[in-house]
Amino acid sequence: MSPSASRPGTILIADDNRMNRLLLARGLEQQGHTIAYAEDGREALELLGQQRFDLMLLDVLMPELDGYEVLAELKDDPHLRDIPVIMTSWTAW
Repeated sequence: MSPSASRPGTILIADDNRMNRLLLARGLEQQGHTIAYAEDGREALELLGQQRFDLMLLDVLMPELDGYEVLAELKDDPHLRDIPVIMTSWTAW
């Protein structure tokens, strides 16, 4: 592992479910990462335009803009297209 891989990063969690956001953030914060939250795709894009993030955890199903629409916008923006994204999805039982 390279030295830069072990440094804490700034992560954006975009999920419309508050409990999902908190569950995802818990372990990441314990590892020293800084977490920002977005409740929908539109808010995620606004935050990405205001601040630099090392990674985004992006829910597939959200109001306003879903995860796929956010990915399309990222791809079209030369300043945002290189941000790593991990897609998330939760199933209710």
